[in-house]
Amino acid sequence: MTAKIKENTAEFGARVNYVNNPDPKKKAHIIASNGVLLDDNHSIIHSFEFQAEAKPSVKKPAGHLSLNFALQDKSRLTDELMAEIAEEYMRQMGIADTQFILVRHQDREHDHMHLVYNRVSYRKKTINSGNDWKKSTKICRAIMEKYGLYVAAGKEQVNKDRLKGDDKLRYEMMHKVMDALKDSGNWEEFKEALHDDGIEARFRYHQKTHVANGISFTNGKYTFRGSDLDKSLSFRSIENYFDKEQANNQNLHTILAHDNANLLPPIVNNLSVPSITNQQQTPQITSQVVSSEQEQSTSSDNNRMIGNLTEAGIELLLGTQQAPISPGGGGSSDNHGWRDDDREKDKKNSYTYKRRR
Repeated sequence: MTAKIKENTAEFGARVNYVNNPDPKKKAHIIASNGVLLDDNHSIIHSFEFQAEAKPSVKKPAGHLSLNFALQDKSRLTDELMAEIAEEYMRQMGIADTQFILVRHQDREHDHMHLVYNRVSYRKKTINSGNDWKKSTKICRAIMEKYGLYVAAGKEQVNKDRLKGDDKLRYEMMHKVMDALKDSGNWEEFKEALHDDGIEARFRYHQKTHVANGISFTNGKYTFRGSDLDKSLSFRSIENYFDKEQANNQNLHTILAHDNANLLPPIVNNLSVPSITNQQQTPQITSQVVSSEQEQSTSSDNNRMIGNLTEAGIELLLGTQQAPISPGGGGSSDNHGWRDDDREKDKKNSYTYKRRR
């Protein structure tokens, strides 16, 4: 659902005759009203004008807007539901306590309805013309969520065949800029992609800081501000998009670096230790002819190397034996660390405990 607010340039006569056109092709009929006579268009117009005379200072008392629905909602849009939605929109927009007619049109593929209201209320207060586009858009979104209406992505529900003039040019440029943005990861790539489509990006800079804070797009003949094409094409939105792209790329590089580090063999004491796998590697063998002297020399060197390795292995397995150090005194010791004079003392002492017969 979208709201299209009309400019307050026409009088009540032109507004009423347009929205409540008796031509059968328009398929127009009133689904709700308040404070007006509904005998015919003339009586409706007279009712509006009579109320407007209560406050002559309001030069443009005729308010007009249309509410348009998506094709996906067509089957569920009864007159009662459309009137309820319109009154909800009016209440939130501050269009209350005044005259209005709500006319449904079914002459197009998309159902829509027109609201004509008096900007002079019953209490002679002036009602805003409804030109607050941001407020209107916010209210439409809230109503779509409340009633479960179809929410289109961006401007996908626009009927391109019905667009004319500036609207058609704006829509065409919007799609080109969006396509260029999808193919870009930074400002330079974005400008190059636009250039390939014949579009130039022009930046607006802050007067004091000289920092870019706005963007527009031109094809040499027509120029549109980014925010006018679509809210996602404002300078701030595009800048946020590139920031997210760079953050995602940085995270990807970190993940790849971590994965590559896990693929490297482990390192112990600055020495690379080969990884062990279940697959047995077969060494490449190269056959060559050598002389007998070379063969004997090589065999002798290999035998010496094997002998040295064997000795080193035995020492590592058995370890080195160190004789215990005996406490005090001189004299020599045997392999078990016993002194010679200690053995003689033990022999003498052994006779002390023998019994005499």
